[in-house]
Amino acid sequence: MIEDRWINFVLLNGWRIKAEVNEETGDMTILVSNEKGEVTVGEVDDWKQEEYTEVYKLAKNEKESR
Repeated sequence: MIEDRWINFVLLNGWRIKAEVNEETGDMTILVSNEKGEVTVGEVDDWKQEEYTEVYKLAKNEKESR
């Protein structure tokens, strides 16, 4: 199986989502933007940005499979 390191989606109304995995750290970064203008998160209009980035880290399971 070939595993992807990134995916890029172009959605309706100009929305774009890009997800990338850092091979060294295993962290996943998700970028959200809209080609029609700045975006906000939730109802916080003060924080308009061209693109939002969120980094996710994996907390490895300490349980061993038997």
